Amino acid sequence: MKVIKYFLLAGILISCAYAFAPGHPTGKIPCEQTKLMADKINNFSVSKDVSRDVARWVFPNEDIFLPTQSDEMIAAALDFVDANGEIFGTNSSELAAESIIRRLGKYWLNFHQNHFGVPVVDGVVYFRVAGNGRIWAFGSRALNNFSQKDAIPHISPNDAICSAMENLDFAVSPDDGYLPHLVWFPVNGVGILAYEVHLYGKFPDEFLCWVDAQTGKILGWTNLVNYYDLQGDVGIKFLPDFFDDDYDSAGCPFSRVSFNYVQATTTDEVGYYYLDAWIGHIYQPIRSWLKGLWADVQLMSGGADAMITEYIVPPTTFDWCWNVSNALPDELNTYYHTNYIHSYYKALDPDMVGLDYPVPVRLRIPDAPENAYWDGYGTNYGEGGASTRNFALFSNVIYHEYTHGVTGWMYRDGFLPYAGEQGAINEAFSDYFACTNNDYPYAGYRVSRDDTYFRNLENDLVYPDDWFGEPHYDSRMISAAFWEIRQHLYPDRIGRADTIVHFSRYSEQAFFHDFAVECFFTADDDDNISNGCPQFGVIANSFARHGIGPGYFPYICCENCEVIDLGDGDGNLEPGENARINMRVVYFNPESPIPTFPFPPLDSVYAYIISTDSTIDVVDEFYTIGAMEYGDTAEAAFTIRISGDVLPHYAELYTVQGAYDDDERYSRTHSDTLRITVGNPQVLLVDNSGEPELQSYYTSALKNISVVYNVIEAADTVPAAELMSQYPAVIWFTGNARNSISADNLDAMNEYLAGGGNLLLTGQDGFDSVYYDDWLDEHFGGHTEEDSFFVMTIDGIADDELGDGFNLIIFGSAGANNQRSPSSILNVSGTPFLEYVVSGSPVAGIRFDSGESKSILLGFG
Repeated sequence: MKVIKYFLLAGILISCAYAFAPGHPTGKIPCEQTKLMADKINNFSVSKDVSRDVARWVFPNEDIFLPTQSDEMIAAALDFVDANGEIFGTNSSELAAESIIRRLGKYWLNFHQNHFGVPVVDGVVYFRVAGNGRIWAFGSRALNNFSQKDAIPHISPNDAICSAMENLDFAVSPDDGYLPHLVWFPVNGVGILAYEVHLYGKFPDEFLCWVDAQTGKILGWTNLVNYYDLQGDVGIKFLPDFFDDDYDSAGCPFSRVSFNYVQATTTDEVGYYYLDAWIGHIYQPIRSWLKGLWADVQLMSGGADAMITEYIVPPTTFDWCWNVSNALPDELNTYYHTNYIHSYYKALDPDMVGLDYPVPVRLRIPDAPENAYWDGYGTNYGEGGASTRNFALFSNVIYHEYTHGVTGWMYRDGFLPYAGEQGAINEAFSDYFACTNNDYPYAGYRVSRDDTYFRNLENDLVYPDDWFGEPHYDSRMISAAFWEIRQHLYPDRIGRADTIVHFSRYSEQAFFHDFAVECFFTADDDDNISNGCPQFGVIANSFARHGIGPGYFPYICCENCEVIDLGDGDGNLEPGENARINMRVVYFNPESPIPTFPFPPLDSVYAYIISTDSTIDVVDEFYTIGAMEYGDTAEAAFTIRISGDVLPHYAELYTVQGAYDDDERYSRTHSDTLRITVGNPQVLLVDNSGEPELQSYYTSALKNISVVYNVIEAADTVPAAELMSQYPAVIWFTGNARNSISADNLDAMNEYLAGGGNLLLTGQDGFDSVYYDDWLDEHFGGHTEEDSFFVMTIDGIADDELGDGFNLIIFGSAGANNQRSPSSILNVSGTPFLEYVVSGSPVAGIRFDSGESKSILLGFG
């Protein structure tokens, strides 16, 4: 439950949506999603904006200071720009400084670009300066590429108005009091000379439209209306959250009180008022309205606004309470909650004066019954309809719409069209701050008659994978990041999360990645970018989980693991042996969207290994690496022991890398699976194909059935029978090679089979020559017959102990897709167990048992 006495809770309600519910015209701005790449300019490591060819972010490696007196700071910053023109893409002659924003002991300094005296839309150079004058970061969104070499238009302002009226579907009439003026409008990193035109649409829509000053084509447009949209004590009844809540009560803050038609005052924050009446001892009228210093409730559906009139005789004490007998429920609710949210912002940011006026609160808007919106000066609420309830009966909606005004004021000198990332972040501010004040993550909860919500801030959406192109939908990616920062700090530090998001808006940054960077600057507590900030990991990982910002922290991973046999040195990890695992640990994120972002050093990096295999004991499982700077590589070593009784198999180990310090700022870990071979291999795979890419199809299949193997590539004299004899079974494949088995290979196989070996020979052309027929008949019970025909399917022969139930597609399947000339087999003394599914059912595979050895011959593979 929220009452006025809780206004001083540290928290901030900021998530701004043009329309609370989608459906009204919003805007269309050329999409310019940020793509940054690492570069080196003037000895600075920069994150370069590929589209605009400027340094979007530069984080100085060495201390650079600016004077802290305003005029001197501006002059020094401009000198710095001139000395580093390649970084900024502009120079001081094109830059005009805003007044410097100072909050939280930091400085936000922005310069706006003009080219030939014409303003550049979204052309900004910015410095983020610590309280001691140290530059925390700087960057540019200036344009250095323009469509023409002068600022001379080819069409007139009137032509621009006509073009905008003709081509913007939502336009109704031009604003006769607004003369179109020239600007440079950014399209794909190029400044296009354009007229900025102001138009009216269907009430309450107002549009800014940018018209190409050469062609008359509309380059972009945005809607300026942010849819969604006396002595005594005065009390007020209100609904804490929802339309069907029991009424709560509080003092009625800051409301107008008039006495005898002449004297007037307002109640204070708890509803108390005092007047020194000029005349006493006679009846005089006292009147009050749900209007005051910070809210002016107006009923737009007809009828008089809520008002109380009584006659009293001073001196006296006169109390009353606003309730449903003297005001409508939506009048009560909006007056209380509008004042609540104003006081909430003032407690958070006392210097913020943008909404220090009686904000119009218009109720029961006839033209938008199923929406609520901010119109640039006040809030507006529909009465509801078939699918929605009265928007004014929900505190979440009221906080959301009021935050439109807060965001609009904070971005008053920035570029915040209601489209793309800018429109989405605008929505995100309003959703986040409404929800943080209500302490639940559902924007517009229960406004719909089915008691659902409009948006859920607890989601797994990722930028840019889940980008849709509609501000309400797309806002959920970054509003979820805001919410996760809050939840990580819940319940004691919610105000910290709200502070970070709110004050970062003074940057006027509206792209997702840029705003994430600004949050680190706002959170920094010692004016030193190199050592991070409190809650660095919370901020970084909350953004990273949604694809935003510089990336996960700490990003420590295993670059390589080497397994060394400490036993007999043959490379096979046999029972009773020890092995060493050398792990290369890296603190670096090669995929960071902001490649030069200065991640802070880690105090204590560690790595460890976990065995889930009962046959492997990790002797020293934990390794302390110590401190690491971003970009460092370190080595860790571990010893494992193989048990004395183990069958050959593949064992899985888990490698984990992480870091920690006293405040648990580095709690994130990274893990990988390490698969190692235990025991002596049971199969030797002989590659006689001459095509290394075919080998993986055999090795993958063996791994999938957990058969431990070794691989050797066949040559004229290898493998020797002595090597083959170490394996119970040999698989020899020829792939696409033709007649590739040498005489020495034949001798080696003869000797292997004579010693009781087991051999599988497979290939489509490797032994088709009549040269091999006698040898094949002797050792496999048959030889190839027809050496090339088209076939797609192979079946096993029914009731055969090996072939029964077998079915294989060899053409167009997920295999190597190389079976262009399989061979049939003429059985001599073997047992056919596979056949091709074609006319005549030719034999595809035979098995043979000589009494000393077993062999299989396949005419494909």
